[in-house]
Amino acid sequence: MKNFIRAFLVLFVVVAGYALFMYFKPVPGTSGQDPVYRISASDLFEAYENDQDNAKIKFEGKVIEVEGEILEVTYQEGVLTSVLLSGGSELNAVNCSMEAGTVATEGKLKSGTVIKVKGVCQGIMDSDLFADVILNRCVIE
Repeated sequence: MKNFIRAFLVLFVVVAGYALFMYFKPVPGTSGQDPVYRISASDLFEAYENDQDNAKIKFEGKVIEVEGEILEVTYQEGVLTSVLLSGGSELNAVNCSMEAGTVATEGKLKSGTVIKVKGVCQGIMDSDLFADVILNRCVIE
């Protein structure tokens, strides 16, 4: 019985240690990664609009570089947090959440400016009023 308890405790410690390791494992940044695809914001949005299943297979979970016109820039306490790129119409956009530590001077990025952003595609967030393709861990190229 004592051996069973010891074996169980050892197994528990190993599993808990692995779980903690995976939980606190750092996520690799996108700045050093090459994009799998280079595409315009309007073409990316159109790919999801025309064939969402195929677009999921092609883009989701992959690092992509998107070029588009800035609609909106969001800063929190002087730190760049997100950039919204035009997806071809007023209600369609590519929402780029910036990687922690992305530095951009407030006022430098303005609406109407065309930029390239690299990030991990998370798919499309679709509602009755608008639709956004979501990119996370983005950096400005």
